[in-house]
Amino acid sequence: MSKTKQLKTTNLSLSNMDESNQQQREWFIDYWVRHMKTISDTEWSRQQNVLINSVLKSATQLSRREYLELKGEKFVH
Repeated sequence: MSKTKQLKTTNLSLSNMDESNQQQREWFIDYWVRHMKTISDTEWSRQQNVLINSVLKSATQLSRREYLELKGEKFVH
């Protein structure tokens, strides 16, 4: 991944935080469009395969209790 843009949000007003969030979103969209334009369909498919497989693997490694605790929710039997 190329250089990432670090934006400090300490001591910012809500409107400044919204603006900062918008800038981060726009930067990421620009980054992602450039990335998609520079890789082949084969490479894109490989990357998506890795991503999906890792999400599925992670989903099966947590118990229901662990998942809810991770989300900050109570586990009820």
